[in-house]
Amino acid sequence: MKPRPVPTISGDLATTSIASLLWSLRQRGLTGTLALHGECHAGVSAGETLLTFEGGALTQIRQPQPLDTLGCLLREHGAITGEQFDESLARLAAREGLQGDILVAMGACGPEAVVRGLRAQLRRKAMRVFALEKGRMEFFRGCDLLAGFGGARHPEDLLPLLWPGLRAYPEHGAVTAAVTKLGAHALRLKPSTELSAFGFEGAERSAIERLQAGPAAFAALESTGATTASVRALVALLLITGLAELSTDAPPRSASGVQPVFQQRPLEAPRRISSSNLPIVRDLGVRASARPQPPPQVIPPRPAPIDVRARMAAAEARLASMQDETYFQMLGLDASMLAQDFRTPYQERVAPWRPEAAPESAIALREVHQQIHALLDEAHTTLSDEASRRRHLTEIMQGAGTPNVRRGQAAQADAATKLHTAQVCLRCGAIDEAGKAAREALMLRGDLPDAIVVLVTTLFAKDPHGPCIEALGWVNRGLKLAPDSDQMHVLAGRAHARRGDSARALEHFYRAYKINSTNMDAVRELRVAAARHRSGGGAVAGAGATETSTGGKLLAKIFGR
Repeated sequence: MKPRPVPTISGDLATTSIASLLWSLRQRGLTGTLALHGECHAGVSAGETLLTFEGGALTQIRQPQPLDTLGCLLREHGAITGEQFDESLARLAAREGLQGDILVAMGACGPEAVVRGLRAQLRRKAMRVFALEKGRMEFFRGCDLLAGFGGARHPEDLLPLLWPGLRAYPEHGAVTAAVTKLGAHALRLKPSTELSAFGFEGAERSAIERLQAGPAAFAALESTGATTASVRALVALLLITGLAELSTDAPPRSASGVQPVFQQRPLEAPRRISSSNLPIVRDLGVRASARPQPPPQVIPPRPAPIDVRARMAAAEARLASMQDETYFQMLGLDASMLAQDFRTPYQERVAPWRPEAAPESAIALREVHQQIHALLDEAHTTLSDEASRRRHLTEIMQGAGTPNVRRGQAAQADAATKLHTAQVCLRCGAIDEAGKAAREALMLRGDLPDAIVVLVTTLFAKDPHGPCIEALGWVNRGLKLAPDSDQMHVLAGRAHARRGDSARALEHFYRAYKINSTNMDAVRELRVAAARHRSGGGAVAGAGATETSTGGKLLAKIFGR
């Protein structure tokens, strides 16, 4: 393991809060790794948590313990079943790859669901980090300490994470320090366009609107309907990010917390009133009526709160159903309609799914809207062109008119190309390249026994004498796909022989021989086992007494002696 470089910045979490660290990293657009060494608190395990950033965006988090796994999140959101989750864990233990790749290869879910799950996983991991209160931090600028950890990265903007992170822990020391700093003063907002990105809703949005109307004290923010915990988190957010400041114009609060209505003034001698110092007012009624009156202030009704979870579930369900629909079905059109007749239906279908129709703070919902809008736009473009329309009708007649079918055909073609590359590389002795191409083929299609044969062969070549547990997992999977493959049984025999299980090894060699008597690998293994048995050394070197007896009976059955 390479030694770590000297950290660019280091400090104590007791004096530098997580929220201020993340805000600073985002505002400066830094790239590097943040190492947090904290104690076990509020669901965060003791140990080191690593966060990587690229251009101020969060890209990856590694926790001390795997608290938020991808499979658990996908099962929690109904993207996979419990049986699929259990099978993915078994394959993960067999080192068949990353869990997301395994689930796609199993056909449990699509790549889009995995990407959404990875984004949700990253956001949930980030929420746990806000609980850290004691410990130390180190930042390694320009250094990626998580290189090779996990799969493809999907950067997340830190701005929408700050508010839910602080709101989740309203009694955190950083929140308490901000509220103490506010004290009896009023809070004044600075001009900013970033407030909408935090995703304020309900009573918290009312508190922001109160601040936009002018400086407000803590009690005034509570009077908007927001809870004390929410107001505490809101004050901390605005002061930590510098989007608000303490107001010096507001009069100080009294000790009781009630703003004094009257201010005491020194007593003055009463003024003598005479007719000479009385003001002269003429046409008071005319002047008063002529004075222009300001128009009454119209306060628009506050929009009803948006149920983002319900809308997200509906959007994901619609996106999933569109994967098995033709372009005509997506737009609700009949194949006999002309292009000029379905512009209005298209506009009606696409309007609710425009990205801007989703709340600005609901980033994940906007992404699903974007995918639905892209499919509808693609359908409209295809059906508007006569040649493209005819091609699509031909696809429908051939049973290939839906995105899922087209995606499956493309994956099948790509997997065949990768498999051919793997086989060529294996024949040329390029073991690493062959193994990589075989894995890529299995990622595209998990039901390719020939790709499993290539991959297991490369695993044996890289580890000539070890037990190679990963190879055994792949072989078992291959036997389920192709139980009558003589090549697969030879590989299974070798895998069991490496683990010292000679009886099972001989069974697989014998099965391979029965399936294909010209398989020289199977014949050679059986003859070697027979020679060892005749010499008294057991069917396989290192076999126990029981295995020797079992192997001897099998060899007698095979060779008739």
